[in-house]
Amino acid sequence: MTRGGRHVVGIDLGTTNSVVATVADDGTVAVLPNANGGEITPSVVYFEPDGTAVIGEEAVLSTTVDPENGVQLIKRAMGTEFPLLIRGQEHTPESVSALILRQLVAAATGSPGSSRSPGQVRAVITVPAYFGLTEREATYQAGVIAGIDVLELLDEPVAAAAHYGLTSGGDQTVLVYDLGGGTFDTTVLQISGGAVQVLATDGHSSLGGADVDQRLLDVILERLADQLSPDELDRLTDDRKML
Repeated sequence: MTRGGRHVVGIDLGTTNSVVATVADDGTVAVLPNANGGEITPSVVYFEPDGTAVIGEEAVLSTTVDPENGVQLIKRAMGTEFPLLIRGQEHTPESVSALILRQLVAAATGSPGSSRSPGQVRAVITVPAYFGLTEREATYQAGVIAGIDVLELLDEPVAAAAHYGLTSGGDQTVLVYDLGGGTFDTTVLQISGGAVQVLATDGHSSLGGADVDQRLLDVILERLADQLSPDELDRLTDDRKML
């Protein structure tokens, strides 16, 4: 969608994956592919030796073998004092998130890798309902750093209700649960006259797909420990790519 000559998009800045979409002229929602043609971009940033940031699938592969210079799950640190020193350069959750957002903006504008000035892309960015003022401000600042005119920060469960047409289906109370890559959230919404109010929200910020993956890895290693010698197990766990 364009308004006043500027792109208007919706962005889901996720803990493990992110996506950007827009509304086509016929009113349908269109997910905008990234530079690799994929609809989902991993929320992973890897810093090359010269400081260049790589985002997405390539960053996942590089971080797998060189985790010291990669950043994952940065959304969990939004709104906190969480300085990062990578290859001699200081980064923050906001600046790392901005790199991810900028990559998504490139997909929206069809100009991968370009640097956008503020206001060229207008966006609504979704955030967890449990995010407080500090986390929301950090997300807003990440958008500004990325060169985005942030129109609104929309609660993720409210966005889900709108997407499924629940806001036009009469007065109702809805439970939305969101099992994401980094968190598991549940929210009770009151919908009345098309307006949506969050009645209650709760969740666990360390109970997402990434945590399930880690627990499965722990179980596998526990079982291997019964079958391998300590030296063999050490060699196995030292192989970061295998892990």
